[in-house]
Amino acid sequence: MRYLSVILIKSLICMFLMSCAPQIRTMVLKPAGIDLHGYTRVAVLKFDGQGGREIRDWVESALNNARVEQKPYFKVVNRSQMQQILGEQAFAATGAIDESTAAKMGKLLGVEAVIVGSVNGWEASEERHMEERQQAIYGTKPLRYRTVYVEVATRKAYVSFTSNFIDVSSGEMMASETFEGEKSAKAEGAGSIGRLPPRAKMIKEAADIPIDKFIKKIVPHYVAQAVELRDKSDESSLLSFRESPQDKALNECIKRSNEYAKASQWDKSIEEWQKCLKIKGDSAAVYYNIGVAYESKGDLVRAKENYQKAQDLKPDELYIKANSRIDQRLEDQRKLQVQLRKPVKPAAPAKAVADAPKAAPLQVPVVTPPRQEVIAAPPKPEPVAPSPKEEAPAPPRSILPPKEAQAALPPPVEPKVEPKPAIIEKPPVTFLITTSACNVRSEPNVESQVVTTLKKGVKVEKLDQMGNWCNVKLHSGKIGWIHKDLVKEAE
Repeated sequence: MRYLSVILIKSLICMFLMSCAPQIRTMVLKPAGIDLHGYTRVAVLKFDGQGGREIRDWVESALNNARVEQKPYFKVVNRSQMQQILGEQAFAATGAIDESTAAKMGKLLGVEAVIVGSVNGWEASEERHMEERQQAIYGTKPLRYRTVYVEVATRKAYVSFTSNFIDVSSGEMMASETFEGEKSAKAEGAGSIGRLPPRAKMIKEAADIPIDKFIKKIVPHYVAQAVELRDKSDESSLLSFRESPQDKALNECIKRSNEYAKASQWDKSIEEWQKCLKIKGDSAAVYYNIGVAYESKGDLVRAKENYQKAQDLKPDELYIKANSRIDQRLEDQRKLQVQLRKPVKPAAPAKAVADAPKAAPLQVPVVTPPRQEVIAAPPKPEPVAPSPKEEAPAPPRSILPPKEAQAALPPPVEPKVEPKPAIIEKPPVTFLITTSACNVRSEPNVESQVVTTLKKGVKVEKLDQMGNWCNVKLHSGKIGWIHKDLVKEAE
């Protein structure tokens, strides 16, 4: 009897393991926690406090590596470019940086937003203590234990920082939040403190946690998602010998289709699942699996349709959760459309309006006569004889000879010509260099070639302006570009 019970238990375990449905794992793009799609060019300026320089460099590196659809989400001004342009202004990035100072520095760098912050926590601590253990004494019958004391060493690293995302044009703080992370390690036995990871390594691992949270807050990111497939219909019995022939055929069809899904052959799996619906009619499990395929393909609308069909046929918890998940993904998709800076196609104008002739008032549909074409491209109109009522009275017939009659006529009146206003040319605008060393560049950006370097007090003539850069002409005749904050208008 006990032998039969063991066999039955093993059989049930095997059936349970075989009934575990496969899972489909995909990477899903999630929107950023804060919508900052209007900013494309940013710079990480400074983080105050202990560890601020390391956090600044690690945040800048993480922003450079943040990619969406294989493209960088932000264009980050690196540190060498930053030092170059700030050096031209003799503006040292030391001391406290408030919002107005950060905005001014951002304008010099030609960025749309800057990131500054402060480090609130930066520490690694360790401790050693003795812990009591019960050790077995082998060879004793019955088995006995003895108490031993073991040295245990632990090391903890903690990092916390606050980041501020500042709009350069307005100086307004668009986002400000605090992030923190902690790492710990443990070792036992003699010399356990020496077997712990180095403090610098643990600090870096602890800092990676809040930095990752910060990046996900401002950049769309990918997350792993596992979705379960149904490998049999909802009406199937746990015991295969109690299934009807239709249920057996349907389950075999579902399992066969699932093999294509596990190989990510979504179109083939959908085609096979459609065949499964012909065996017994509508099946909640089959509609659910088709929804999984469409969701994995990225067709969320069709996925929603099939998940809804599955839920309507059988309000199972799995189908209800699938419906809620796809609703959230549809909402995320709308947010991503904005955050990925994808232009929305304008609606096409109605054909009746687009094809309506321009001369037709209020767009009334009329049959266009040939004369309508004359209105669209009118030739010179032929002279039309005036009506008898509008005819001017004929002048009295002269009795003088032609020469005398011509002399008797009054002299022609010449039309008055108004004198044109004199054009007064404005004197050229002259700029004074306000810094000790000012670079004149070939193009209006900090990455272009330096044409020459001017000293403080040198005068240049302004020709044009593009954004924050002024096109100027030097006394030597050379033409170049200077940042507007490096000059002032001469009095």
